[in-house]
Amino acid sequence: MTEASAPSTRERYPAFEFLLRHIDDAPTISHSRFQQDVVERVEETALGFALVGEIEGATKLLSTLRAYGVEPFHVSIEYSQFLKPCMYFAWDATLSWPDWIAEDDRTEASLLKLEEQGRRSWLERFSDEWVVDEETAKKGLVLADGGLCDALPNVPIGERVRIAEQWWKDGKFPYAASPNGPMHVRYASMSSWWRMGTFPYPYMQLFKSAGLMIALDIYLRLNRDEEAQNVLGRVCERFTLTDQAEMLAGSRTVWKKLLSGPEKPVLELLEIHPAKMRNAVSRSVSLLESRLANGPSRPFRNKGLKDLVHLVSAHTFENCPYDVLERYGAPRRRPKDYDGLLRDPCTGSEISQLESRLEISLPQDYKDFLAVTNGMDPVWNGSHLLKIFARADEIDYMNTDHLQGSAINLVREYDPPSRGGNMLDWPVIADELSFQGVPVSGTGTGGDLWLVKPELTTKCKDYFFKTYQERTKEQQKELDRVIHETYESMQAFEAMEWGLISWTTWGIEMVPYNGMRDMLERLAEQSMRIYRLWSHVFEPDFRIYCDE
Repeated sequence: MTEASAPSTRERYPAFEFLLRHIDDAPTISHSRFQQDVVERVEETALGFALVGEIEGATKLLSTLRAYGVEPFHVSIEYSQFLKPCMYFAWDATLSWPDWIAEDDRTEASLLKLEEQGRRSWLERFSDEWVVDEETAKKGLVLADGGLCDALPNVPIGERVRIAEQWWKDGKFPYAASPNGPMHVRYASMSSWWRMGTFPYPYMQLFKSAGLMIALDIYLRLNRDEEAQNVLGRVCERFTLTDQAEMLAGSRTVWKKLLSGPEKPVLELLEIHPAKMRNAVSRSVSLLESRLANGPSRPFRNKGLKDLVHLVSAHTFENCPYDVLERYGAPRRRPKDYDGLLRDPCTGSEISQLESRLEISLPQDYKDFLAVTNGMDPVWNGSHLLKIFARADEIDYMNTDHLQGSAINLVREYDPPSRGGNMLDWPVIADELSFQGVPVSGTGTGGDLWLVKPELTTKCKDYFFKTYQERTKEQQKELDRVIHETYESMQAFEAMEWGLISWTTWGIEMVPYNGMRDMLERLAEQSMRIYRLWSHVFEPDFRIYCDE
């Protein structure tokens, strides 16, 4: 009896599921509360559709956004660097421009500028001069085969930055740009995961993706068809890895020479049947139309706090990839059943003792949470196990030096986006503005959940309403949307006494919530996510180091 063969890369990283990850994997775009999330997930889906030959389907998705007043290429600062070159090159190569693209944007001069933008994402990771010759293509392949090491020594972070720079100068990362930057903001977290040793692989993959695209683009320009086909095969083999698809989509040469004809080479190499894609396009457009017309689905909208606690526990039990997380650290204590994360509830006297010790009156929804369960074991949020609900006896004030310089955002960061001139400059934690909050996540977990005291919450709200009055009617309309997405109404935001925000060492941004019930509802949705190999799933407390 022969042993079963190991699964191929294509089987382990199924490309069709990757293309439809925002359509079929819960939570889908129908769950997305925030316009920015909807747009970015639609743009990621459209880019994938275009690459496999469904340019019309990709255009339908973007046209649907426009039909509901959302301009593609203008909302997602992070992703438009990929999508705009992709779609413009696709429309130009197939002579299928939609009528809503201005004539000036279709000119050769405009497309040449986009061509530079498209290859910037891979040339930023390349240390050598970009020249269209075989030698440079081979250097790209060296970068793809070498790239970065997977670990730095166990020394303070500042020393790791210095060591990484020295190793780069010493040629340890052949043809790679300095791993310390400069870089697009999209890669800031990835690069910090690499330097900190928490999850180095996405940043390492980025350099490999760049190297392959340098080689593919040049071989196509040189009409070296055999070499180009070999590299395209490698690109499609790792299609789901960090920005490989995005970089492929940014090459005008690829669109002209490979993707403009009736053949669909990427679709074939990804082993996807064309009929599956036609059905997928139809489902995607229908799902997007429903989301934009009716708002987010919010399947747990009518659940009470107690039911939401049980849902978060059940979804963590069902969906958290404990085996994967344990590769990065010690074995986890796993829940035995659907309610395995819950603890005995706090008594009224225990809650009173906590308030007495903290010398405050806690918000009612947090006391209601403690009356259901005295904290929770780590909960799955679709990416990590979060230790954010401490027991009452673990809660105490803590040093907040790590928050110095952080803005106290009562809406999501970068919303409204900066390019519209309507961004918000929330109060920043500094010597003259101390942070006033209760860390209900406990201390030393790598992630904080803060109840923001009424005095500080009021200061932040005062800033918002003063700024709101200074903005134009159109800008106020956008700010109304931003507030509504988190707090459901301007009235609810105005009436809020305690803020609730989370902060993590690996994401380095504050995320606001409309109280405990809202946070639990979002966690109930996020914890529906199943593990995929392209997900950024890791154990934040674990570090990967090498010997010095």
